[in-house]
Amino acid sequence: MINLILSILCSSLIFILFRIFPKFRVNNSIAITFNYLVAFMMGLFLT
Repeated sequence: MINLILSILCSSLIFILFRIFPKFRVNNSIAITFNYLVAFMMGLFLT
């Protein structure tokens, strides 16, 4: 159950971040690419 709650919170946080990216002039494609790279690296190092 805790995994479900954490998943919902993380998904909501990502949605909120993408909503405020234009305010800080962040390019969406660069942010998505960086996100995938960080997730890949964390997956390699934490498993």
